[in-house]
Amino acid sequence: MSNQFSYYTAENMQDKKMSDLRANRNFLRDGVTFLKSGRKGYTDEEISEMSADDVVSEVLEHFRYQTVNEVTMAKDMYYMKDNTVDADEKQSFGRLMFAFDNAKGEGLFDRGGEKIGDYFGGVGSAPTTYASVLAGLGSAGTGAAAIQSTKAASVAALRQLGKNAIKRSLVAGVADGAIGAGQEYGNQKIREAAAPDLGIDYKIDKGAVALSGALGFGIGSIGYGAPALSQHMGAKKLADTIEQGRVANADRVAEAAAIASLKVKEAAKDATKNAKMEGATKKVLQAIDPNLVREGDLVKRYLLSEDLPEGVVGGLSKETIQRLSAASYDLAERIGVDLSDETVRITEVLANNIGRNKEIFIDVAKEYGLTPRQLSATYAAEVSQAAKILAGQSAISKKARRNSLEELSKKIDDLYAEGMAPAKAEDLAAIASSTRDTQSVIWRNFKDIENARRMFMTSQPATTMRNNIFSVAMTFIDGLDQLNQAVLDTVTKGRKKGLTTVKGTTDNLKYLTKDNYVADALVTMLQRDTPEKFQRVFFDAALAEAHIVKDSRLAKIGAAVNTLNTMSDYVVKRAVIAGTIDRRLKTLGNEELGTSVMDMLRKGTVSELPEDILNEALDESLAFTFQRRFGGKDASGMNRAAADVIKFIHNYGITTIIPFPRYLASQAKFVSDYTGLTVIRRGVTKATTQEYSKFMTGAMMFGGLYSVQKENIAKGLEWFEIQGEDGKTYDGQAAFGPLSAEVYLANLAARMTEGQPVKSAAEIAKDLTKILGGTEFRPGVGFVENSLRGFEAGSFEPFLNQIGDYAGSFTYPAAVLKDFYSQFDPRSSYLPETRDASISMMDLYGYDIPMSVYQRITRHLPDFDSAKISKELNDSLGIDIKPDNLAKVLEFFNSSTRTYYQTQYTKDADGNNMRQDAIRFDIFGDGPIKIQDPIVKQITGFVGRPPKNALQREMSRLQLDPFKIYNPYREKNQALELFTQQKLQGNLSAKVEMLMKTEAYQNLTDAEKIVYLVGKDGVINSTIREYREDAKADLQKMASMPEAQQDYRSYIRGEFKAVTGKARDQADVFWKRTEDKHKFKNMNVNEALKSIDESQDLDEREKEDIKTNIRKYYITLSK
Repeated sequence: MSNQFSYYTAENMQDKKMSDLRANRNFLRDGVTFLKSGRKGYTDEEISEMSADDVVSEVLEHFRYQTVNEVTMAKDMYYMKDNTVDADEKQSFGRLMFAFDNAKGEGLFDRGGEKIGDYFGGVGSAPTTYASVLAGLGSAGTGAAAIQSTKAASVAALRQLGKNAIKRSLVAGVADGAIGAGQEYGNQKIREAAAPDLGIDYKIDKGAVALSGALGFGIGSIGYGAPALSQHMGAKKLADTIEQGRVANADRVAEAAAIASLKVKEAAKDATKNAKMEGATKKVLQAIDPNLVREGDLVKRYLLSEDLPEGVVGGLSKETIQRLSAASYDLAERIGVDLSDETVRITEVLANNIGRNKEIFIDVAKEYGLTPRQLSATYAAEVSQAAKILAGQSAISKKARRNSLEELSKKIDDLYAEGMAPAKAEDLAAIASSTRDTQSVIWRNFKDIENARRMFMTSQPATTMRNNIFSVAMTFIDGLDQLNQAVLDTVTKGRKKGLTTVKGTTDNLKYLTKDNYVADALVTMLQRDTPEKFQRVFFDAALAEAHIVKDSRLAKIGAAVNTLNTMSDYVVKRAVIAGTIDRRLKTLGNEELGTSVMDMLRKGTVSELPEDILNEALDESLAFTFQRRFGGKDASGMNRAAADVIKFIHNYGITTIIPFPRYLASQAKFVSDYTGLTVIRRGVTKATTQEYSKFMTGAMMFGGLYSVQKENIAKGLEWFEIQGEDGKTYDGQAAFGPLSAEVYLANLAARMTEGQPVKSAAEIAKDLTKILGGTEFRPGVGFVENSLRGFEAGSFEPFLNQIGDYAGSFTYPAAVLKDFYSQFDPRSSYLPETRDASISMMDLYGYDIPMSVYQRITRHLPDFDSAKISKELNDSLGIDIKPDNLAKVLEFFNSSTRTYYQTQYTKDADGNNMRQDAIRFDIFGDGPIKIQDPIVKQITGFVGRPPKNALQREMSRLQLDPFKIYNPYREKNQALELFTQQKLQGNLSAKVEMLMKTEAYQNLTDAEKIVYLVGKDGVINSTIREYREDAKADLQKMASMPEAQQDYRSYIRGEFKAVTGKARDQADVFWKRTEDKHKFKNMNVNEALKSIDESQDLDEREKEDIKTNIRKYYITLSK
C-alpha cells in the first residue's frame, strides 16, 4: 500500500489530534470522499462552501456519534457490509475511522467546545437514552399508589414502588449495558470489515466490549432512575393532596353514611325488608367482584351487620358499600322493585319509564352522597346476568336470542343517554360475550382469526413509533387549537373567558410528561367508580375498533405481540382525559367542585365530577388517538351514518379488506375539521368556535407544510418523501398518518403557485382516494390500491395479491426480526420479489395455488444468510454450526422461487447460492428496491430508501407516475416481465439521464419534456420496448442452454398462460382439428397436460419436456 495514504496509522498519528490533519491533502481527500458518499450525502455545492476545518469538524462529529450512538453505529455497519458501496469509499471511511482511533483526543474546549456538544448530542439522540428517560417518566403506578384508602397505605405503597423503581432502573441498566456492549462489538466489527483493505490485522478487543457494557449499565440506570425519582417525589406530594381531599370530604361522607346506616338498621327489623336489603347488597357485591357472592352469604350478611369492622372489600371501604347497598335498596323501593326476587331487574323498570324514574334516580344518588354513575354501577352485574341468560336460552333460535339482546342493549343505551347506566351496551363485556355466543362456531372462529390478524398488523415498534410521533404532533396541534379558541373566546365572550382558555393550552402536554402521575391517580379513581365506561377506552389499541372478547388463544397471542402499542395508547389517553377534565374545570369555575384537577383532588370531589365532563374527556381521548366513537343521542346525520357503516363493516366481516374502519372515519373527521370542510358543511353562521379554531389551526399547519413542500419540489421529491442529512430519501406517508391528505394538498398548492407541472384532476382524485382509504397499519398496499392497480392493468393479479396480503398479516410481527437482522446483513434488506418468475403452483391441502400467493404471504419473514450467521456465531461466541446444517433450520424463511437469471443476486462472492429470496427491481432506479437502514424504520417509523437518481427526481418534478408509465401487470408472462425489469434496472436511467443532459432537452418546455420522456414514442417507452424484446430473445436462446432450461420452461408457461380471449378460442379450434398430429384424442389442452403429469412411465424431466412442447404447439396454434 502506498505511503501517501498512511496518515491514519498509530505511528503517524502518535501525539497528533485529528485537527492536526487539516492540512494533510490525503486526509482531506478521504474526508471529502466520505462526506460525498452515500453514507453522508453532501452535494458538490455544499462541499465547495466548506473549509478544511469544516471537514475536520464533520468527520470528528461522525465518529464521536459512532462511539456513543447505536443508530450511527448500525448505519455504519450497514454501509460497510453493503456490497454495492464503492470500494474506494469504504477505504476512505476505514482510514478516517482508524485515524480517529489512533489520534490523541481533542481537548474539551478545543474548537469551541465541539467535543462536548458532539458527545452530548450523540448520547442525547441515542434511542436507548430517551427510551430509558421516557420509561422513567412513566409513573409506573405512582399515581395509583397515592390514592390508597389512607395516607399510611399510600406511603407504604409508594415505598414499595420506590423499591420497584430501583429494581427497574437496574433492569434498564442491564438492558442498556447489553446494548452498549453490542454497540461496541458492532463498532469493532466495522473496523474488522475495513481492516483487510488497509492491510491491518485487526482483532476484536473483548475487554473493550465488556467496559462499554458496564458504562451502558450506568447510563441506563441513571436514565431510568432520575425521571422515575421525579415522578415518585411528585406522587408523595400528591398523596398529601389526596389526604386533604379525604378530610374535606369526611363531613359529606359521614352524613350520607349515617343515612345509609339508619336505612340498614331499619330494614333489619323486618324480615321482608331485610331480604330486599340483602338482595341490594348482593347486586353491589356482584358489581364489585362476583367472587364475593360466590363465597356465600357470609360477606353479604357481615356487611349489613351493625358491628361492621374497619377494612376494605373489593377495593371499597365499608361505608361506601353500605351507602351503595342502601341507595340500591331505596331506589328499588321507590320505583317498586322487589330485590329479594332475583328474576327482577332494576334496569327493566328504570328503562320502562325513564322520564319519571330519572328524577327519583338522581334524588337517591344525592341523598346517599353518590354520583349517578356510582349508583348505576351497582346494577351492572344484573345486566351481565341478563345477557348470559338470554344467550343461553337454547329453546329459542339464535336469531330470537340476538333480537332479545338487541332489545336489552337499546334499553341500556337509553339509560346511558340519561346518565342512568354505567356504560353503553357495546362497552359491556357481557353483552359482547353473549352476542358472540349466539353466533355459529364457524363465524366465531373466523372473527377470532380476523381480530388476531388485526392485532398482528399493529404489532411492530415502527407502528408504535408512528403513533407516538403523531400523538406528540397532536399535542401541539391541540395546543394551537386552544390558542385559536382563546382568540375567538376573547372576541365573542370577553377577555376573561379568553384568558381562561389560554390557561389550558398545555394541559395535555403537562399530563403526558411531568404530571403523568397525577393523570394516573385521577384515571384510577374514576375507573373505580365506573370500570365499564373505561373498558372500551383502555382496551388494546388494535381492538378498540370492534367488540372483541379476549378469551381465545389467538386473541391472547395478538394482545401479547401488541403490548408495546397498547402501553403507548394507554399513556396518551390517560393524559388527554386528565387534560380535558382540567380544562373543563377551569372553564366551569365551580369553587365547590374544584377549578382544576389538583384542586378537585384536594377537595375530595372526584366522585362528583359531572357526567358530561367525564364523557367528553373519554370521547376526546378516543378522538385524539383516532378511535373516535360515532353515533349517539345528539350526533348529526352524517355522524350516525358513519356509525352505521362502521358497525356494518364489523358485523359482516368486511374488516378483511377494511381492517380499521373507525380509524378511517376518524381520519376523515380530522381532514374535515382542519381543512375547513366542517365549517363549510355546517354553514358559516352555524359553525361553533371550536370548529373555527380547528380550521384556523389547519390553515397555520397548511402554511408550514406549504413551505416544506416548496423545498421538496426543488429537490425533486414527492409529497410523502423526506430527505435526510445523509442525502437518503425517507418515505414518511405512514408516519404522517391522518395529516397525509393535508401534506398532499400543500404539495399540490406549492406546485401550482411555483408554476410546476401538476397531475390531472382525475389523478389527483385517485391519489386522495388512496390516501384517505389507506392507513398507517400497512402490511400490504391495501385493498383500495390493489383494486386501482387491477382495474388500470385489466389484470386479476392485484386482486389475488389481496389474498396473500391478508394471510401475510399473520407474519407481520416477523418483520421486526427481519429489519434488525437486515441492518447487519444489507442483502437481507432488499424487498423480495413476490411475483413468481417460474410461474409454478404449490399444493396446499389438495388445492393448487399460485406460488406467488405463498411468496406474498411469507415476504415479511427474515432472509437469513446461513454462512454469515455460522461465521458470526463462531467468531463471537465460539459456537460451531456448519452453514449447511444452519440452512436446514432457517430454510423455511427463504420462500421465493428463483430462476437462473435471478441467481446472480442470490450468490456470494465465491458464486455459492445463498438460498436467499429473489429480489424486486426498480426499472427507474440504479439498483434493486431495498429498505435503507431498516433499523431506522423500527425506531422512527420512517422507511429509508436509497438516494434518488436524476431520472427519478425529474419524474417527481414533472409529476410522472412510475406505475402509470410502467404497469408491470400488463405483461401476462411473468418470466418475461421480471427478466425485462432486471435488464432495465440501471440501464434505463443511464440512457435517459445522458439525454437529459443535452442542450436540446434542457431547452424544452415542461410539457415538451413530458412528451419526450413518456409520449407514445418517448425515450422511456421506446427503451422499455427495446429491452423487452432483448429479454424475450435471451429467454428463447435458453432453450439450448442446459443450465437455463428452467427459465425457458417458465417463459413458455408464461406465454401459454397469456393466451386468452379470441386467441385461446382459435387455438382450441385448431387443437381439436389437429388431433391426429398431437395424438391427444378427445382431450383439450389442459387435459393433455394433466395426462402427462399422471403418467407412470415418464420421469419428471421427461414430463417437463413434453409439457413444454405441448404448450409451444398450442401457442403456435393461437397465432
